[in-house]
Amino acid sequence: MRLSIIGPGDTDYHYEKLLKLTKLQWRDHIDSIAAVIKELGGELSLVPSRGACFELARSLRVISDTSIVGIIPTDGEEPTSHQKTFMDATVKEKRVFSGFIETGDWYKQAHISILFGDVVLVLGYTLGSIGELMHGLYMYKLAIGDKPSVKTGLNKFHPKLRAGRNKKFSVIFYQPFIQDRLASELANYAIKHKVDILYAKTPEDLKRILFPLM
Repeated sequence: MRLSIIGPGDTDYHYEKLLKLTKLQWRDHIDSIAAVIKELGGELSLVPSRGACFELARSLRVISDTSIVGIIPTDGEEPTSHQKTFMDATVKEKRVFSGFIETGDWYKQAHISILFGDVVLVLGYTLGSIGELMHGLYMYKLAIGDKPSVKTGLNKFHPKLRAGRNKKFSVIFYQPFIQDRLASELANYAIKHKVDILYAKTPEDLKRILFPLM
């Protein structure tokens, strides 16, 4: 099973200033999540960039050789220097990323990035992460035929999308990294369109939720 990871780029601002976690506390959460994913044999997909998602990928790579896929907004052209920094990153002499999937451009990527996973794991609310989540859920609604008169499917958006193909699409919010649950209206729309909305209070709780999804 592949987890699509979204969360804050500015970890100091989000975790330390907004959520009042110490660096040691939030990094311990990241390491514990990585340990759960390793134990369950999970894979990751994420945008190669600074922040919580990359820290989780790096932590997982230290302890596992599992697949970690980078989602990049290119179509054969050379990535930017910022992208290359993270795409080429190594830890303990191992490349963090196993490979990459090209999406074409930033605009398309913002709409479909979460759909490259079987499950979405949310590591915090930011303008970017919520934007990716809402765009992705709307595109999923279109793909499963829940909008009248629109005929499309996952393959029309990208042939490597995985959401809903092999198991029910789910979004898991890691509660130590958010202040509030998703607005009930949004959660109910997601559920209406066949997406499970789940909350993990601890790494152990995350393991309990992920185990039957594997």
